[in-house]
Amino acid sequence: MSPSFTSIHVRERKLAIPERIFHSFLVSAIVVRNHGEPYLHRIHWDPIHPTLLFEVLFTIAAVLSSWRLFYFLQIIRRFGPLVISIGKCVKDILLFWVIFMVVLGSFAVGLNYLLEHYKYNKVIRDDKTIEQPFYMTRQVDSSCSIQSAMRYLYWAWYGYLDPERLEVIVGNCCPQNLETKHVIVQNAAEFLSAVYYMILVISLLNLMISIMATTAGTVLENRDMEWKYVRCQIWWEFFEDCRSLPPPFCLLQFLVHGFVFTLRKLRGDKKQRSAWDMNFVGREETPSEKERYLQNINTPLQQELIRTLKGRLLRHKVIQQMTNMEYFPIAGISVQLLNFRNAVCDEKDLSDQGPVVAVLYTQSLNGDTLRLWSYIFIPVLPPLHLWRRALSSDMEFDVIIDLLTLACAPPTVMFNALVLYIALRYVNLQQRLNQRFVVSMTVSDLLYGIVYMSTRMYNQFIPRWLCGPYYMTLWACQIGSVVFLLLLNIDKYISIRYPLQYPCIATKRTVTLQVAIVWLSIFLYCLLSFYCGAVHYDEDSLFECSVQVEPIFYILMLLLCYMAPLLSSISISIYIAWKVHQKPKHCQRTNRLRFNGAKTKRRMVKRIFFVFISTIWTTITFLPYRIGLSVFYLCQWYHMKEDAASHQLIVDEDNMCRTPATEIAISIFLCMLPLGAVGNPLVTIFTQNTYRLRALSIWSSIKQCNLFKRYAELRPANGSNQNWTAEKKRQRKSDDPMPPPPPPADGTLVTDKGAINLNAIYATV
Repeated sequence: MSPSFTSIHVRERKLAIPERIFHSFLVSAIVVRNHGEPYLHRIHWDPIHPTLLFEVLFTIAAVLSSWRLFYFLQIIRRFGPLVISIGKCVKDILLFWVIFMVVLGSFAVGLNYLLEHYKYNKVIRDDKTIEQPFYMTRQVDSSCSIQSAMRYLYWAWYGYLDPERLEVIVGNCCPQNLETKHVIVQNAAEFLSAVYYMILVISLLNLMISIMATTAGTVLENRDMEWKYVRCQIWWEFFEDCRSLPPPFCLLQFLVHGFVFTLRKLRGDKKQRSAWDMNFVGREETPSEKERYLQNINTPLQQELIRTLKGRLLRHKVIQQMTNMEYFPIAGISVQLLNFRNAVCDEKDLSDQGPVVAVLYTQSLNGDTLRLWSYIFIPVLPPLHLWRRALSSDMEFDVIIDLLTLACAPPTVMFNALVLYIALRYVNLQQRLNQRFVVSMTVSDLLYGIVYMSTRMYNQFIPRWLCGPYYMTLWACQIGSVVFLLLLNIDKYISIRYPLQYPCIATKRTVTLQVAIVWLSIFLYCLLSFYCGAVHYDEDSLFECSVQVEPIFYILMLLLCYMAPLLSSISISIYIAWKVHQKPKHCQRTNRLRFNGAKTKRRMVKRIFFVFISTIWTTITFLPYRIGLSVFYLCQWYHMKEDAASHQLIVDEDNMCRTPATEIAISIFLCMLPLGAVGNPLVTIFTQNTYRLRALSIWSSIKQCNLFKRYAELRPANGSNQNWTAEKKRQRKSDDPMPPPPPPADGTLVTDKGAINLNAIYATV
């Protein structure tokens, strides 16, 4: 009986499915007949009716499908960076949304718990029945109270937070029907609402806006790099080995491949996975000729994309590898100069663009075209502390100094290189030890001309990493030139004052050690001075290599490294000249002794002439500017005051020791510095016989080379040179080309200016 009952039960279950389908059609027919409509009216639908769910999902899908257009707009260069920045900002919004939900949920729980005890309460006030507001509670279903509180607090974010909606209704009591008020609960609810508004709207909302602005700014600054990276990603998706189906079949593919992918993940089978994986093998099939051709085309590009994108390389490296282009970031100075150029073209108020831009624009409005165009064509922009001087001075001293320095750079380099060449080639430095000091002075002036004079107009544009070595070399050259001049004076004083002990004092080892110690000490001093706080970069300047020196340090450097050696040198030179000018006592007895004394005096004058002239010339061209700077920095240091906010010493701008007369004087003294660098090698050449004769010999060789070149051009090829001058004059009047002159028979070449004896020239050579 049991099997028959089981079989009957199975049959009944099989028949139940068609019966249910029939009943559903029957119910549908009855509904349509009663309502007279092919579809049931919405008022009879269930709250979670499938059609309602479909409409909601379709609406969301319609919005998202329209957003799909942004995916293709990323390929366009104009829309790509903007779409990428919007996508980055959306990520920030999603991250902020998590924090927002935490804050909103915490306040919703607190306010709901505080006001939930008063729901359904009513009070009679002014013959009116007032019910407890349901913004934080629900009157129908208590399970939805938290949802109601979160909904109210969410819309409060947009400005719908009304304190009256948080009123606490307790009710009426006593025979007099008085209204009961819980003030502490009311105040607590309003206080929590205010704190919620301050935290969420004032703090977090503004924080989100600032983060979005920063993200968008970062993307737009590197728009080209970001756009090329996203474009590479789109290319990668296009070439990716995947298999897809159009909707709605993609849902079936999603279910099948999702199940297979999960199953193979759990089993650990890495040989074959779903079609989403690039390593999917599938069935072994013999590819056709067309498939092999397409595979050969796509494989190199796919391999290049894999090598580039695999490992999550930096984005700029991806772009460099994919496009073979170098990415050059725009420096801050270029951006500011471009902004200045655009602002000048638009004729806007530049007072908020910074002091340098405002000064340039003011000069352009005032017709100060000389200085303005010099700044445009000759990119030299002084530091900020020199703009006041440039505006206050009537003469264009900055431009004059720059042009004069640049004009003096070639002769400085050429003459010092000539002196250095003669000293190393023809002067016996092993015997004439004092010439090593001359060589060191020449090297200092040569480096000064190469490093500073030729780059003074552009030293503000030197990168930050090269700024320190640049100024260290500049200071070392200036200090070295002065210090070696002092050593040369001391050497000359010892040789005259102690002639017998001089060979024992000035030995090769001593002089070489002195030169090495001086150079090492100078560079070590400049290194420690520059990198130990005495010099710092001017962060307010537009340029990377704009430095400011501490006044007290600059005063000490001027006094110890410049003024003290120069004053010592001029003192020693004057003392030596005074000693030489005095007549020896033994030369006053006889005429013979007087003659010998005069000869000795002339010889001594020749010995000290070079040192004396070099010291006088260096003092005249170098010392006034250093004295003026020392006085200026002393006055500036004297008028420094303490800042009340930062407790640091700052310069009092109202008490600056700067007048138009001092400005003109310092500018004139500054113009003398390049002249001094040009004059030092000339003094060496014209005051020392070795350098003078070798320079004349080099000059004569150059003239002879030019003469031989001219002779090679004028030399006849054949025949005689008689009457060649007259024939040359006749050919000038005619249009026929002049025949070459005949070769000279007796070695005499007849020209317009006379006869040239070539045999004598050959004998001289």
